[in-house]
Amino acid sequence: MDADGRSSMGSGSGTSKRRRIAMACQACRTRKSRCDGRRPQCSTCDELDFDCIYVASAASSNVIVGKQFFAALEHRLSDIEQRLDGISNGHDTSPLQPGFSTSQGRQACVADEGGRSISNRRSGLVAVDDVDAHDGANEDSTDGMGAIVFTDEEDSGFFGPSSNIAFTRHLSRAVARLSSTDHTYPTPGTHDGGLMRVSRPPSPSRTQDGRSRGHSRWQTLNLFALPPEDETLDLVQRYFSNTGLLFPYVHEETFLETYGAMKRTNFTKVRKTWLGLLNMVLALATSTTVSNATTAEQRAEMSDVYYQRALGLCDKHVWRGASIELVQYLLMMGQYLQGTQKSTQTWNIHGLAVKAALQLGLHSAEASKKLSPIEQETSKRLWYGCVILDRTLSMTFGRPAAIPDSYVRLALPVDFDHIAPETSAEDPRKRNSTLFFTMTITLYKVMWNVIDLLYGANIGCGASANVFEVMASLFKMEQQLMAWERSLPANMALRKSQEISSEEDDTERYRIILTLRYHNLRILIHRLVVVRFLDTCGKADRDEQELALLRQIGSNSVQICVHSSLEIISIVSTIVHSTGVRQVYLGAWWFSLYYVFNAALVISACILVDQKTGLTGAATSLPDLLGGVERPLQTAVGALRLLDKGNRMVETCAAFLNRLGQVIISLASDSSTGMPLQLPFLGNDDTLLNSYGGTQAGNTNLQSPLGMDLGEFIMERDLDFLNYFAVNQPLSNAIPPEGGHG
Repeated sequence: MDADGRSSMGSGSGTSKRRRIAMACQACRTRKSRCDGRRPQCSTCDELDFDCIYVASAASSNVIVGKQFFAALEHRLSDIEQRLDGISNGHDTSPLQPGFSTSQGRQACVADEGGRSISNRRSGLVAVDDVDAHDGANEDSTDGMGAIVFTDEEDSGFFGPSSNIAFTRHLSRAVARLSSTDHTYPTPGTHDGGLMRVSRPPSPSRTQDGRSRGHSRWQTLNLFALPPEDETLDLVQRYFSNTGLLFPYVHEETFLETYGAMKRTNFTKVRKTWLGLLNMVLALATSTTVSNATTAEQRAEMSDVYYQRALGLCDKHVWRGASIELVQYLLMMGQYLQGTQKSTQTWNIHGLAVKAALQLGLHSAEASKKLSPIEQETSKRLWYGCVILDRTLSMTFGRPAAIPDSYVRLALPVDFDHIAPETSAEDPRKRNSTLFFTMTITLYKVMWNVIDLLYGANIGCGASANVFEVMASLFKMEQQLMAWERSLPANMALRKSQEISSEEDDTERYRIILTLRYHNLRILIHRLVVVRFLDTCGKADRDEQELALLRQIGSNSVQICVHSSLEIISIVSTIVHSTGVRQVYLGAWWFSLYYVFNAALVISACILVDQKTGLTGAATSLPDLLGGVERPLQTAVGALRLLDKGNRMVETCAAFLNRLGQVIISLASDSSTGMPLQLPFLGNDDTLLNSYGGTQAGNTNLQSPLGMDLGEFIMERDLDFLNYFAVNQPLSNAIPPEGGHG
């Protein structure tokens, strides 16, 4: 090639000129490959799915821009003009800026030539100047790889004995044996959950509009934008009056002081980690506020904007060090992800939070001596926040906890008013919040003991204990739980569904949530006996002596499971069917979903055990306790359908329980064990399950599970279990569209 860009093609073949371009993209420069200069993305970057960036040098004075680039700019300008017209008329529907949709004339955040956010002074949306928030890191947008063909990737997850997944496996095997299909239905190879493998699409992959799924959404967002001040403060207040009271590891006064200081500097002096924490506060406030004003899908879309901004702001800092703000950010992110069908991310993010907390010495009273009293108390609460979430995830996923009980030695939290009474007026609401937090900590110490003693710490290596050993351990845990209940102060005493107050009461929410947690833990204790019964159902070679012993000493555990399950379902059903202030009593909707789903699973298993193992001869028979086998399952499905309308996760779990109820009731009411009939078409529930990842013929959806990540609830093969078996009396016909009140 000569100096003028001409290329010699060899003698006899003539000489042709290659089109000269003014500038090659950064990726092609790095790879030293030919770039065609196409804007906004060259052909090579488009084919290899690279970020295509054109960077002009300081000496560049003669830049040639193609027509395609101008066409793209005109198209974007047209979109912006249409959006501004919508804003001026008060009906903008853009999902990327939550602040636009609620008031007229709010500003867009734009960027100058250096990429810095600029605020439009004529309107209210805030843009944070990122000069002082920038961390100065330079990243190469390419990795130097050539063309690669990506294949399907595999995710694996262990779900140990305390998980719903493991319990569902015991239930599915019992149903398979009772239906005389054990020789055809594929049952898991382990007794307590085991390793589950699921396929997901290759990464990077492309969406329908050609964009790469491998790129995080925050890469297309303005990370330094905030809603208008009144909207921001409203969401902050919502957080501290809801989630912030239930998990009080962020000091409200200090948080608001930091926000005020940021505002006084016109948002030019702010730490990225604190800005990420603020966005997580906004995300949690948005996602946990269930109301008729917004649908579940709208809330999820708006809260995801804040989550993605937080992710983009703190993505690099997570790997560079640790700070109190960073641990608070990670802990909030773990809580948020529990309600967004991203259970794998929840587990991973929690691991980062625990490691950062240990790095800071939050577990150590010695390490915090140099801190101020407020900082000491905040650090202590933050450590207990990590402990609570750690034990929650250990229970739901059936995995060993990351924080051993021997690491939890700090004194229990105390009121901030007692630490610095001169700085703030006494607040009974926060005093009750602290009391609730300490009661949760002591309850979750019992949970640790239950998982450690009864479930082998979810390690999955211990030999199966005999019935007497199980019962001895069970009684020990029951005594600890009773001691915890007796330690509750009067204003935190447990509630019954018929006692729930219809008047606004700050302590009522704490009592209801403690009641739900108590009954869920009591179910976990006694569920081991239900599993023992399930494992005998339908077995031709079952040990009759062991079964007789189970009937003698285990029937009480079955009734305790049923009683606690009924209380959970009844409490949630009562509240979701009510109007007014009681709707806020349940806390985050995903916790209520877990409790109701788990309770319905246990009742289904107990119905099967009662009918197939001869427990009906007990003093109080199970059908009498249930008021009919269908009623509690109907109530559970009805409660879930009202828990959060339009919520895909809730709808999927409700559809699953509806189908499961049909199978269980069919088996409980029909003594025949012939070959299964075809399931009747069940309308929306049937369509819902199959469209979310069912395995009927022609369905090639390999995303798992159900097109979502529901690892705390069910896995995709559970649909095989439900779609396989016959029902003679469809339960769905007895459930009104909006659910029935039981």
